[in-house]
Amino acid sequence: MANPVTPYVGNDGRLWINVSENKTLAATEFGWVQNLIADGITLTAPASATVLAGAELTIRNGGVPQGSTVGSGDDASLGFILTPASGDGVTGNGFTAAVNKGVTYVKAQGRVGDEITLASGGANTAKAWNVTNVKGALAAWTRTA
Repeated sequence: MANPVTPYVGNDGRLWINVSENKTLAATEFGWVQNLIADGITLTAPASATVLAGAELTIRNGGVPQGSTVGSGDDASLGFILTPASGDGVTGNGFTAAVNKGVTYVKAQGRVGDEITLASGGANTAKAWNVTNVKGALAAWTRTA
């Protein structure tokens, strides 16, 4: 199933777009909540140097929908990896700055509604993406090996 291209108003009033398969995030989608609804997805952030400094992206655990062959819609129903573009890194949330290291969201610790928001530093460095907000258990968010 291909990822939808049309956002909708989520239950919190923000624009959401469902993500059901691997995806390279686009600057045109910043401001939309990337609502993950499938397990095992890999998201790739755009190169920070190509994005306006301060632009934010938010990723949300939407839970795997009930009725799907693998979904319960419950907590601990999905995990994902956010990888930075080559030469970029993620810092904040206890992560030290390191090139080519992203975020792993641990399925077993995950809860529907957990989110992470990252802001672009606007330069291709280990500090290219800065965690500005995390919702959910700290144990759910780990540094990608």
